[in-house]
Amino acid sequence: MLETAGVDEYLVFETLEGRIEWWHHDGNQFLEGPRDATVFNSATFPGLWLDRDALRAGDRFRLIETLQHGIQSI
Repeated sequence: MLETAGVDEYLVFETLEGRIEWWHHDGNQFLEGPRDATVFNSATFPGLWLDRDALRAGDRFRLIETLQHGIQSI
């Protein structure tokens, strides 16, 4: 269903367990990004970086700081 809707990647944040997964489509199927990543980097939107631990902790300042580093990388 995601493929027919044109979704290239998506994020799953399971708040009760604190589990975060980032999935991307490689042209044939969805593949899960590395589970041990501390920063998730979007393949679809260059510069979109999300800090896993900051997201879990609700640390918006660190989220913004990581996002700014991502934006500066492009």
